[in-house]
Amino acid sequence: MATLFGQADPTSGYVFDETDTIPKDTLFFDATKNVADQLLPLDTILQIAYANSPTLKFYGAQIKVSKYNMRYIRMTSFKDLSVFYNYSIGDQQIFVTGTTPVDNTQFANGYRFGINLQLPMSTLFGHWPRMKQARAELEASEWRKREIQLELRREVQMIYVNMIEAQRKLNIRTADAQVALLSANVAEEQLEKGRIPPHEYSRIRNIYAIAAVNLEQERANFMRAFFDLEALVGVSMNQLKKPDEEKVKPTKPGNLNK
Repeated sequence: MATLFGQADPTSGYVFDETDTIPKDTLFFDATKNVADQLLPLDTILQIAYANSPTLKFYGAQIKVSKYNMRYIRMTSFKDLSVFYNYSIGDQQIFVTGTTPVDNTQFANGYRFGINLQLPMSTLFGHWPRMKQARAELEASEWRKREIQLELRREVQMIYVNMIEAQRKLNIRTADAQVALLSANVAEEQLEKGRIPPHEYSRIRNIYAIAAVNLEQERANFMRAFFDLEALVGVSMNQLKKPDEEKVKPTKPGNLNK
């Protein structure tokens, strides 16, 4: 099984690198292949990051609050409006309203009604400013959410590129360390046989030490980008890995008519 570092020991669940005797947890990514080819498309990773971002969720909730606030303002715009009405129904009786019967007699026929509306000036002229303020708050939350989304996109893309770069450097350093280790092993045999002086063996061994340190540095850079991407997206890297392609079995000619 190909893994991130060296060859895997199936009995222990760890990975052993020939240039490093410290066991490390197995990461199920093939180090010989470009990690970008083993991950989901970048656009898919970005969508996962958007869905799991706490900051985007926060501003999404803020947008909902602003929308609910606008609805509340509409519903309570005329809460201070008071309406009063009255009416009266008459008959054919004659009312005498003055001292002169001819000029001051009325028939109380039909009905009379009246309506009284009361609306404070603060409600009448303050409704639209409150609505404008609510719309401005909604627009500000939407733009802030968009800004956070762009920042998250930039960070994911940067870490994604850094991880690809770190893996390429890691492969170069791994090959360099393997050659240096081979040279050190040969030099050790030559030293035991007395074919090279100790200072020459020390020089070769120092070259291997430098190569091993460089390998560890590149490995740390790759792992840092690896886990930074995992933390930023909000899911484990195993969930960002492309599913293994299932081999489709060919259909037999005799089964075509079934």
